[in-house]
Amino acid sequence: MKLFKMAAVAATLVCALNTGAQAQQVAIGTLPQGSLAYASGAAVARVLGEQTGWNVSVVPQGGPPVTLPMVSTGELDFSFATAIAAAFAYKGIDYPEPLTKLRIAATVYPLDFSFFVRADSKYQAIGDLAGESMPWGFSQQRNNGAVLEAYLASAGLGEKDIRPVLVPNAPKALDDFVAGRIAAASFSMGSGREKEVAASVGGIRYLGLPEDDEVDALVAKMAPGALTKTLKAGEYEFADRDIKIIYSPFVIMASENTPDEEVYALVKALHTAKNELGEAVASFKRMDVTKLAQDVGIPLHPGAEKYLREAGLLSQ
Repeated sequence: MKLFKMAAVAATLVCALNTGAQAQQVAIGTLPQGSLAYASGAAVARVLGEQTGWNVSVVPQGGPPVTLPMVSTGELDFSFATAIAAAFAYKGIDYPEPLTKLRIAATVYPLDFSFFVRADSKYQAIGDLAGESMPWGFSQQRNNGAVLEAYLASAGLGEKDIRPVLVPNAPKALDDFVAGRIAAASFSMGSGREKEVAASVGGIRYLGLPEDDEVDALVAKMAPGALTKTLKAGEYEFADRDIKIIYSPFVIMASENTPDEEVYALVKALHTAKNELGEAVASFKRMDVTKLAQDVGIPLHPGAEKYLREAGLLSQ
């Protein structure tokens, strides 16, 4: 038995001396406290525990590069991740080997990625950034780098067409954007950090993907797990017109060895307690229960399939 589940069981055994019963242990991996993933994991843990009587705990770690291998080996039952991060792990991109035991438990809500410039800049389209300084590398966060590179590639721009400024991750890219060292950046739309950046530079302007049928395939190739959609004007503070953007579903990952009953119960909780989850974390209000099995290129767990078929949410 792995470390985190051993600790959880040990704690429960103490309680069992008094209650005479041992609750089933379920561990959900997330990013650290203060993150959207942690808040979402805590909300799901509470609902799942209430519906099943299980002892469901949230295990904050350093994000999907840490938690997804732990799910694959059974140290955790579930992990929150973007579909991009999950696809990178499943395919073995920037991992020692592919984590092919990973399975989708559920796709929950979309995480929209902006591509923005300063509001007072001359740039009106992504192609206008040819020859400009842009963040590059993302050595600690390759999945985020893939999104930015896909945005640039949609306009025919690659590393040789810009002046690369090496950054380890997206937060550092935002710092460089505020400092004027780069001309554009990409981040989670509507996030508190994006709003802080906008306030620091006097406003930002979103730039969208070209309306081209080939762009969808390009994005899927460059950023596995990413999808495209049209963002309507007014959906976010800085969305002043309809634009095509990159997004990634937020997913809950399991492994092929996660018990069917656990995944079944998790998906049931998401479906039946959507309103309660939305009250706890606003992002859950955007969850579409008809897309809990949205295809992101990773197999669906059989426990999820069983519940979704019974609920009429998955076609035969």
